Amino acid sequence: MPRMTAAGAAVEILKREDVNNAFGVPGAAINPFYAALKASGGPCPYSAP
Repeated sequence: MPRMTAAGAAVEILKREDVNNAFGVPGAAINPFYAALKASGGPCPYSAP
């Protein structure tokens, strides 16, 4: 069975909830989430301040 990271699971939840935009402050701790968001190729663009 393939395993999913927490970041990948968070991205899947955002997609299932039909989230269209994500906003946040970049930093090392959240980089895996940003990588999963980019890798998903989904319709959830990310904006940083």
